[in-house]
Amino acid sequence: MSKKEELLWNPTTNERQTFWEIEKEFGTEIAQGCLHCYESGEKYSKKLIRDMHRVKNGLSEIENTDQKQTEPQPDNIKSTVLNEQERTQHKNNNGNRFLRLWYEIMESEKYRHNQASKATLLLELMRRAVKSPKQSDPYDLYNIYYKGQDAIAVVAKQDELADWFGVHRGTISRWLRQLEKEESIKTARHPKHKNVNVYIVGLKKYDKKTKKNKHVYLCC
Repeated sequence: MSKKEELLWNPTTNERQTFWEIEKEFGTEIAQGCLHCYESGEKYSKKLIRDMHRVKNGLSEIENTDQKQTEPQPDNIKSTVLNEQERTQHKNNNGNRFLRLWYEIMESEKYRHNQASKATLLLELMRRAVKSPKQSDPYDLYNIYYKGQDAIAVVAKQDELADWFGVHRGTISRWLRQLEKEESIKTARHPKHKNVNVYIVGLKKYDKKTKKNKHVYLCC
């Protein structure tokens, strides 16, 4: 068996996959990092795990820690008031800014363990839900649910969520039942993977005024 056929740990699912499977889902750079840790016996770095979650959730590319802002700021700025163009851009990007902020917050293991609750679980499901074809989507949720049923859906294993929040699996199960009872989520069986639960957290609706799709979450 070649080294690239060895089973490497995937922290986003807490399962083991071959080098080729990880490379296909996360790219060559991340796969090489996983293989290096396997061969050297080193633990996965926080950055490697963070990058894998970034790609898994389709929120951003691999983090570049060397990137620095190079554009100089004008010397004559005397106010932080946004001009009209910036205000419009700010308004349009509110949703994305929230997701980026929430993503950064949830990357802190201490924070998510201390703040673990039914509410943060719901926000995490909303964050992971598939809303773009660019996201990692092994269960084809974009085509089956987002395009086929106008539904915003996510697949998240309870064991992985329990590890993510630092709580018992039974606690995650109880929170999910409560969220479903409150109609903040809906649970369905995947049509092609009968043993996989799909959590629907929202709906896609077409706005005739803006002529764009908007997302309406069940909890709102």
